[in-house]
Amino acid sequence: GIIGGEACMAKDSADFARRGKDAVELVNKNGQIDRNALMNPFHPRYIEGMKHILAFYRDRYQDNPMFAGISFRDTATVHSLKSLDYGYDDYTISLFEKETGIDVPDVKDGTRFYFRWKFLTSSKMKEQWVAWRCRKLAEVTAEFLQVLRKGNNRLRLQLWADCITVLGNGWKKSYSPERDLREAGFDPALLEKLE
Repeated sequence: GIIGGEACMAKDSADFARRGKDAVELVNKNGQIDRNALMNPFHPRYIEGMKHILAFYRDRYQDNPMFAGISFRDTATVHSLKSLDYGYDDYTISLFEKETGIDVPDVKDGTRFYFRWKFLTSSKMKEQWVAWRCRKLAEVTAEFLQVLRKGNNRLRLQLWADCITVLGNGWKKSYSPERDLREAGFDPALLEKLE
């Protein structure tokens, strides 16, 4: 499987919290995993699993002129942080701290996810947090593109981003597709440079 089969998946939110950095699912600010089993696009298991899948399809179909590449259709489950309410798992926070030198205040219980969210979405930290998430997702996307194009530069990696979570809450005058995409980890300006 992409991450080692169902044995690697958390049974529930409490099981996820116990797994710490080994948990591969995304967790929201309330410490809950989504019923759709959102995968953390920064977790090494996810990255290696996706590289394996990309290489499999590349090797199998790259000589077929009808095969133009791979499409990640984001229904907020594949290659996405979904929204600013997600991405507060132990692995992502430790990676953020390591790469930025910023210490995220923490508690060692099930409420840690909320305190992380509160700190990282504060007016002082929000833009830095969003920018890091976008850079990191662009880095991972670049790795995937490199795997897909090995031996065949014509192949494309297509990302579909879904803003349904925002639109589902009702249309607002303050709605900004660019802001919502960036909060889900998609920065069009960074991603377009990957071509």
